[in-house]
Amino acid sequence: MKSVLLHSLLLVSLGLTVAFPHNEEEAQAEAKAIARRLLKPVQRTMDVVDAKNANVGKETLKRFVNDTDQLPIRPSQFFSIREHPKTASTDSKKAKTLKDVPDDPHEVRMDKSLAHGQASKQRPTTLSVKQQEGKLKDAWVKYAEPPHSAQPMIAECAKVLQGARSEFANNKCSMEFHEHLESCLKAEPYCKFFDNGFVASTIDIEKQADTWCGKAECEKSVEQLEEIQHQCMKVASAQPANLLAYVKEAVPKFIPNWEQDGCFPKVCTTLQSQASQVNAAYIAYDKLGETYASYANTMKLEGLVLYDLYKVAGCKQPKK
Repeated sequence: MKSVLLHSLLLVSLGLTVAFPHNEEEAQAEAKAIARRLLKPVQRTMDVVDAKNANVGKETLKRFVNDTDQLPIRPSQFFSIREHPKTASTDSKKAKTLKDVPDDPHEVRMDKSLAHGQASKQRPTTLSVKQQEGKLKDAWVKYAEPPHSAQPMIAECAKVLQGARSEFANNKCSMEFHEHLESCLKAEPYCKFFDNGFVASTIDIEKQADTWCGKAECEKSVEQLEEIQHQCMKVASAQPANLLAYVKEAVPKFIPNWEQDGCFPKVCTTLQSQASQVNAAYIAYDKLGETYASYANTMKLEGLVLYDLYKVAGCKQPKK
């Protein structure tokens, strides 16, 4: 009785047409059909794996293009400037300077912003940070050029982040930790496309540093500047023609406090350093071609925002 029941269940599972082949040719055909059915789940798994392997290194950037939750390049808030306050203009003529900013068309200011980014200099840094930046650039070249390997960038970004975490755990507030954190900030525009959590992790480290080490001098002013930049990017994305008018309305409200706190020079050097970083990132992504044109254009737009803020605030390029 048991053998009959098992035989019946086997026939049902294989199907009626499989159970009763009429000749050898039909039996072989049914055997192939059974094999295909049994192997179908395996084949589906293989297809999924093949598709993922084929897309390695291709999908990492696309899914982050046009992410408006974060500025493409955030202003650094952790390091106090070393320059003497007179490196930037703080005289009473600033109100007049605001009125004297010409209402150039969007396209004209865009061209000027590119030139401004190329002429701007980043904040002085240490040899250690420069060396880490060089390693990241080498990894980026391997991604940007055939065969477009993403693995070096993934590994280097993980190293940068882990370095900051380890140094903070072992030597909170040390100079070495400051260097690792600065490396994270410089790597953000590139690493966030290879690690979804890179920016969130860097922000978390910054917050922990604020708690344990205290906030840097003028950090409140830089936080205000970052918020202004967020609002400007929203205006620039939705209504580019209204950007300059918005900047002229928003910036003057903050300048008196920046000056009173002695932080106006910090605001200007931050804008200048950002402009240099944005320009470098724009060039890097623009070279990747149409696939990343959307992100390159976002960088270009942030460059315009920084240029308008710099000019309206009355900042001046330091004398060479």
